[in-house]
Amino acid sequence: MRSLLMFVLLGAALAGGCATGKESTLKPSMVSREFRDLDDDNPFDRKGSRVSFLKVGIKKYDAFFQDAAEVKGTVIIADVVLKESDSFIASIKKDVRKGKVLTPAQAKRLDRERDRLASLTKLLGDVPGRSGKLLESSENLAGSAAKTFIGPDAVKLSAVVEGLRESAAALKDATAKSPGVLQHAGKTSAALAGLN
Repeated sequence: MRSLLMFVLLGAALAGGCATGKESTLKPSMVSREFRDLDDDNPFDRKGSRVSFLKVGIKKYDAFFQDAAEVKGTVIIADVVLKESDSFIASIKKDVRKGKVLTPAQAKRLDRERDRLASLTKLLGDVPGRSGKLLESSENLAGSAAKTFIGPDAVKLSAVVEGLRESAAALKDATAKSPGVLQHAGKTSAALAGLN
């Protein structure tokens, strides 16, 4: 009778979604405060650029999954910000060449774009180092997962191991993409500087 009760409780836990932890969507403000205005129309909650992370209720794993998502999100948000900045530059470049003075709204937007690009450039430059540290951490977490996820948390083990594997792949991908995106950010920054 006791084993039947345990089976029913385990089944209820699995059906309730608590077996693997909780998926949370990354917000741009988690990557940098400079991007908090993008939280309402979150690019990380769209098809093709979705970034989420696993919360399993164990601090070091939760911190790792969020940090890894932030690194992945840095490269994705870079595409969003660079497209917006490039579009803004194209829209005012002709007026600036003709000697027209920027409107107050354009000047404010120019300052915002410069601040965003400065933040983005730093974040992109940090991607390889952060990824390296997180990949090392991922190996350590994977090695200790079987000892950590015991008792009631044991049902989360397979999701954690899969999450660690997916995070490691995302970190390697972000590291590979970051130099090209950083180069684009440099060109966009130079173009913004030329709009004075």
